[in-house]
Amino acid sequence: MKHPTAWNFGKNGAGLRFLSVLLVCLLITAALPARSTAEDAEQPTFCGFEEHTHTEECFERTLICGETESETHTHTEECYETVTICGYEAHTHTLECYADKTADVENATIWRSSVSSAQLTGNWRHDLVEIAETQLGYRSSERNYTVEEGRIKRYTRYGDWYGGEECRYCDWCAGFVSFCLFYADIRNVPLSLACGAWVQSLGDAGLYRDAADYTPKAGDLIFFCREDDPERAASHVGIVVGVTEDGIRTIEGNRTRTVAEFRYQRDESTVIGYGVLPENPNCPVQNGALKQQLPPLRRSVPSPDRYLAY
Repeated sequence: MKHPTAWNFGKNGAGLRFLSVLLVCLLITAALPARSTAEDAEQPTFCGFEEHTHTEECFERTLICGETESETHTHTEECYETVTICGYEAHTHTLECYADKTADVENATIWRSSVSSAQLTGNWRHDLVEIAETQLGYRSSERNYTVEEGRIKRYTRYGDWYGGEECRYCDWCAGFVSFCLFYADIRNVPLSLACGAWVQSLGDAGLYRDAADYTPKAGDLIFFCREDDPERAASHVGIVVGVTEDGIRTIEGNRTRTVAEFRYQRDESTVIGYGVLPENPNCPVQNGALKQQLPPLRRSVPSPDRYLAY
């Protein structure tokens, strides 16, 4: 007689296989990370409203006609007014409700601190690369954003620096490059938030070169078009930080959410042209020649009206 609590493995080993499967399941369950209370916590909102859906209990039907129903008057729908009595507005949280417009906001002190490690020489090409390298790793805000036509546009220091609240959530590739030009103390180069307008203003200043007719150098601005744009209009800009015989190394913002390095072949089809910096007439060392002493660096934040160009 078999023991009533014993496993009957039988000749085909079915019980043993069941035990094996059960043991594996237990081991997998034990290995899974426990959910944290933070993951279970409700995400905070900043819209100022509680989420609420009206039900029948939220309304009251009130007689407003001022008459008593009689042989000469029968109440109709026009005699009543339905009002909400729950004390809440109907509201469903949207993506915008979770945006914290105070998160990650910076000021001029933080901006100056972010570039403080740069070693400026007065050679504008060198100095532009130096400033750009201090910004590597900066990331647009996770929590501070706005939503425009279903698209999330995030806060960046570059938009805020350029135009304050008006530009905090702007596309920021040109804002990043303008920021670097400003803190490198480069003069006589127009700044902009719009790539197309920037190509035009650089051309008017004699500082733009078509990609087909120019060999880029470190310290150039590099302009791109969209791959599918037959007009090849400028839609993105970065800074050239290195050039080899067949490649270009850049630092860019807003290609991803982070200021980062990128590499391209010299014949990259989306590169349409370059912004070329003038020489600094007051540079003490430029092209190996000593010149007069550098003037003090300009460190005040620019006026948006002076630089804004769409």
